[in-house]
Amino acid sequence: MPNALRINGEIYPIRTDFRTGIEYQRIAAAGTLTAASFLDLWFPDSQPEYVSAAIEGISRFIRRKDAAPATAEQQNGPVPYDLTADSDVIAAGFLERYGIDLTAPETDMHWWRFMALLEGLCGPDFSRRVEIRTKDLGSMKAKERAQWIRLRNLYAIHPNGVETVADHLRHLDEIIARSGGGNNG
Repeated sequence: MPNALRINGEIYPIRTDFRTGIEYQRIAAAGTLTAASFLDLWFPDSQPEYVSAAIEGISRFIRRKDAAPATAEQQNGPVPYDLTADSDVIAAGFLERYGIDLTAPETDMHWWRFMALLEGLCGPDFSRRVEIRTKDLGSMKAKERAQWIRLRNLYAIHPNGVETVADHLRHLDEIIARSGGGNNG
């Protein structure tokens, strides 16, 4: 699992603990994210000069490398969970399902592992995802087929290289512009 970003040819160590990801999402949701707070949160040592490249790198890290950005349907639908508002039930779920106490100060978990385990709490398991992707839809009625197609789109496998970060970055770029933070390229 990554613990640094390559930005303009230089390596910058990043904070990878799940608590950093949760704090980032809390600050962004509150509308108080600035370029300085973004860099201070994610980069414990030296900070990259190119803020937009840092944002793109962290955005990819948060989505776990090449995970596809949310579709318009996913973005416009109800929010499935909030890491802050649901923190108690998430912590209880981790303890119950995995025996991991997220509230213990000594719990150190990489963001990618945390998100994979969180998906295991609330999403379909592996065999269900395979079924969603491979089920024969030919004999289904239109309404049922539409539900299966929605699920297929939700759990589709996206080949490497087709993702774009433009939509995800647009909001963060606006925040950086408002705060007057750093170079933009």
